Amino acid sequence: MSFLPGFFQRRISFRAAFLQIVALCLLLAAASLAVAGEVSEEHSACQASSVEQARTVGDQLFEQGAYQRAGTCYQAAREYALADRAFLKALEPASAATARRVSEQSEQTKAMWRGVARAFRADH
Repeated sequence: MSFLPGFFQRRISFRAAFLQIVALCLLLAAASLAVAGEVSEEHSACQASSVEQARTVGDQLFEQGAYQRAGTCYQAAREYALADRAFLKALEPASAATARRVSEQSEQTKAMWRGVARAFRADH
C-alpha cells in the first residue's frame, strides 16, 4: 500500500522523463532570456549641479530621445510627472525588443522540438 497519489505511482519511460526534463530546462531558459534586460549607457545618473539645470538637461535629453536619462534628470529636478512620462517612453522600445526576442526564442524552441521528435521517430 502506497501513500503516493496515482499520478506519482505510474511509471513513465526514460524517454518521456527525459523529454519532460528537457522541456522544463527550455522553458526556464526562455523565461530568463525574456526577463533579462539590456543595460545601456542611458542608465547613468543626471550630470546637473542644480534643480533648474536638471530640468533643462532633462528637457534636452527628452528631445534627443534619451528618455531613461531624461527621467533621471527629471527626478533630480523633482518633476516626477515628467520623469514618469520619460520612463514610460523609454519602455516602449525595450518592450518591442523583448517581444521580438521572445518570438525568436519561441520559433527556435519549436524547431528544436521538431528535431527531437524526428530523432525519436527515427529510432522506431
